Amino acid sequence: MHRTILAAGLLAALPGVARAATIPIQRDGLEAAFDDATGALAHIRYRGDTIAAPPAGRSPLSFGVGPQDRIRWFENIAERGTGTVVKREQTGPDAIAFTIRAGDFDLVVRYALHAGPARLDRSLTLTNRGTEPVKLRNVNFKTFGVVAPAGGFYRFLRQWPPGGHAFAEMKPGRQRGGGGPLAVLAAQLSPSRSVMWMTCATDPAGVRVTEGDGRFDVVQDLHACGYLQPNRPQEFGPVSLQIVDAGYWEALPALWAWMDRVGLNVPADRPRWVEEAILYGFHPGGTIGSDFKDLGGFRNAAERLLPAISRLGATAVWILPVEQKSPYWPYDYYRFMDGLGTPEEYRALVARAHDLGLKVWQDLVPHGGSPQAVHNRAHPEFMLRREDGSTLAYWLNDFAWPAWQKYMADVATHYCRVYGVDGFRVDACGGSREPNWNPDIPYARASHALLWGGLGMLRGLREAVRAVDPEDGAILAEAENARLLAAADAQYDFGFCYAVCPAWRRMPAPAFADALREYLEEQKFAEPRGAVRLRHVESHDSLRAELWYGADGLRALYALSAWIDGIPLIYHGMETGHELALARIHAIRRDRPELSRGETFYRAVACDAPGVFACLRRLGDRESAVVINFNREAVKARLTGLRAPVELALPPLAYTVVPAPPPPPAEQPGTAAPPPDPPADGRLAFPGATEWFADTISGRLHGLYAPRPDAPKAGSHGIYWRPAGTGVLWQNELQPLHPARPRVGVRGPGGGWTIATFDGPVAGNPRFVAGDDRAPALRLEGLDGPPPRLSAAPVAPPAPDPGMPFAEGRVALRCIGPDLVVSTPHVTAVLRRQGGVIRELVADGKPLATDQDLYGDQEAMRPPDGDRIDASDDVECSLRIGKAEGGLRLAFEGRLRGFHRFALKRPALFFRNELVFGHGPRFVQTYAFRAEKGFRGQPAFLASILHLPAADRFRFLRGGAVTAEGPVGPGNGRIGETRGGPAPDRIEFTAAGARPWGLAALRVPDGSDCNLFLHGRQFFIALLDSRTASLDDGRWYEFRLEWDTGSAR
Repeated sequence: MHRTILAAGLLAALPGVARAATIPIQRDGLEAAFDDATGALAHIRYRGDTIAAPPAGRSPLSFGVGPQDRIRWFENIAERGTGTVVKREQTGPDAIAFTIRAGDFDLVVRYALHAGPARLDRSLTLTNRGTEPVKLRNVNFKTFGVVAPAGGFYRFLRQWPPGGHAFAEMKPGRQRGGGGPLAVLAAQLSPSRSVMWMTCATDPAGVRVTEGDGRFDVVQDLHACGYLQPNRPQEFGPVSLQIVDAGYWEALPALWAWMDRVGLNVPADRPRWVEEAILYGFHPGGTIGSDFKDLGGFRNAAERLLPAISRLGATAVWILPVEQKSPYWPYDYYRFMDGLGTPEEYRALVARAHDLGLKVWQDLVPHGGSPQAVHNRAHPEFMLRREDGSTLAYWLNDFAWPAWQKYMADVATHYCRVYGVDGFRVDACGGSREPNWNPDIPYARASHALLWGGLGMLRGLREAVRAVDPEDGAILAEAENARLLAAADAQYDFGFCYAVCPAWRRMPAPAFADALREYLEEQKFAEPRGAVRLRHVESHDSLRAELWYGADGLRALYALSAWIDGIPLIYHGMETGHELALARIHAIRRDRPELSRGETFYRAVACDAPGVFACLRRLGDRESAVVINFNREAVKARLTGLRAPVELALPPLAYTVVPAPPPPPAEQPGTAAPPPDPPADGRLAFPGATEWFADTISGRLHGLYAPRPDAPKAGSHGIYWRPAGTGVLWQNELQPLHPARPRVGVRGPGGGWTIATFDGPVAGNPRFVAGDDRAPALRLEGLDGPPPRLSAAPVAPPAPDPGMPFAEGRVALRCIGPDLVVSTPHVTAVLRRQGGVIRELVADGKPLATDQDLYGDQEAMRPPDGDRIDASDDVECSLRIGKAEGGLRLAFEGRLRGFHRFALKRPALFFRNELVFGHGPRFVQTYAFRAEKGFRGQPAFLASILHLPAADRFRFLRGGAVTAEGPVGPGNGRIGETRGGPAPDRIEFTAAGARPWGLAALRVPDGSDCNLFLHGRQFFIALLDSRTASLDDGRWYEFRLEWDTGSAR
């Protein structure tokens, strides 16, 4: 490998490649040489091998100035594109600075070499020597001509899914980019050498690669902007290039050495409770789904919720914003939100939490709210200004403005001193929403309102908290930025909730487990040593995790969040039906300090069972392995890399630690309660209930019961389309009872159980509803069909095995986490619980189709927060499981929506999706759309979509005649469009050496101009596909098709 690099370096010195005299700097085997006339990098060598050989005449840095639509770059301003060196200063053998003149600008470019490991740092001082201010747009540092030996690769850290880009697959001119606070790029040149690029500047950063032939270029971007005032120097950087004598994974720890040297370390006085925290988040008014109305205020939170939180085993609470005017819209930081209660009641709430051993983080929102807020009316200078001089309507204050930082620090001091909170969860604290173009800012440039402002704000808040409580005071930053960890005790891991966990729904378990291990290992070294991250599977900013992942899936993901490094979070209501399971997870975490404070080694444990995630936690001489089976099937796994090999039998979605914890204590038999009165008005009441369970198709829900207080109200916050805050603990429409064991149970005051078992298909929508102080009994409502059989038991019956099948004829159904698996003698169909769309379709062991969805986009379909709406994102869709002739019927009904919490489309677009499976090679799907409010002449696309992973040709037929045919595969355009003509009644797909399969007996809505076509490997059946589309009000547009799998069995 060294010979290859050296040979590539010698090419730069061949005759015909003219270069001026070069000036080298050297340290411990690392050499950087510069063109004496231009200051440009001539080469970078390490131990005699060329690492980079830039072509002559290329400047190693650039910046842009001028209006956004007419940016002039350094290369266009400077003479010959590189400028002229007017001064050179070499302060030693390992450092040099060039002063370069380019038009009206002076640049002082500094280079310094460091050892242990070898590193080149660069920085810039830029001065406008003109007479008028100039707008700066960007600054970047460039490394041209990095040698790319065969067998090597480069990777951007902190991307999901993680992965590398092989040098052998580079295409000249192709660009790839990465970002993140440190903008880390790593390239493995050989198994024994890696190069890394990192940034530790005061502006947001990025990094880009432009691929070439046997080499690549790297650009380290600083997203700097603002006014360059005449004769006022501004500083940029540093950026670093580091060389490590190790392969990629072994080189990653060198990032920690670099962070130590640039001073990026976590606070040395961080309280220990932060590392050990198990966090519960709530608003005293209630859950966000109810518009903060279903708890009732400070008093109810203190008297009813806090004891329940303590029983869960949580150690800290996060109280969502309580200041006037409403959560996350601060109007007056020193007044409480209407309806929550008095200052005395809030002080009592905090004191009650402390009595229960809970630390208290209060939410603090430094973005300032709106222009009408008390502080902004008094100090309009707190609000940032856009480039056109306007202000924002929300999230509008300047984090870098010193007086605003002081104002927020005073707010923090007030709540710590007056109410005794232990610190703050600081909302959206990565910096201002936009740069502040106010020309009178008391700092260097507009972009310093961003990262630099966030750092300053957090430092001020933490200092204020620690001044009041030097022992336990701490802050949690609601940001994902390694730079902020120098000023905060913990920060968020947004990627875990919004990218990693959802990926389990879309990736095969083996690929998911491998990617998870790599992602977490990269994340570990891309943040300072000892970083603490908030790991959440759900919060007020997301939809309910149980609705995404099922009962067993939620618990598996939560165990992951609680046992890897970081702080697990329960958001108010997430625990419903999981109280005992979560308490057990917490007890294991508390009993093993290595699970909270130990270092995590994500690649140390080898497992021979694909789809099983395993990692090692170590604290001193204590070790535990975390093991989670993400497969749909039970597996036997052998783990190595521990003190001794371990063999485990793991059911689907099993989670455990090694060594195995002791089993939980057995339930003590109780006295059976008398059976409740016969159902009246479709309900049963259970006075004195203490626990309940429901054996759902996705796992047993088993919860503790307590009546709700009187004050709460139901409401809606534009997140869910079903009413929230109604007291419903479980409902069959969302979590259907397992058809093989359709039963629920209630534990009475004597400790015994009443079991209600349904015979045959469950009719109506049975549901458990919590009572209140006036009528405290737990109720089983929605009994619209035959009443369940009631029986008594001293202990609860065993929960169904995860993934226990239900058979109807020769059709079997299982539910594993987010998936429904239907198996017949001919086909296996994996359906998404959300919408019932097909995730995978396999016949005769071969994949036919994947990733079906019902979706819409363009103007008429666009939700408030997102670009498209899908059936696969409707976590609230109902599911009914019933019999069909010789088989099984699954019926889904809901609303198309987007992934994010506010991506609920209004007016609604409803969908129905029904699948009927028999014992033959065909099954029937009927789906339909209905608009809550019709429209005319609007841009809209509404279709079903299907991915074809193996097909190579298609045919559309009508009445037996071929109407269109062509290839399936890579392509840039549509083929086979049927718009303007009759739709085919049969579609066939073929693959070499396989039987044809397709869709038969296709029926489309009467009078519709449907457009069927292929685009690459995507097959579409579009109901709407026009810039002037229309939908009738209230009409169901129904499609029916028979899936003919072509099975030979």
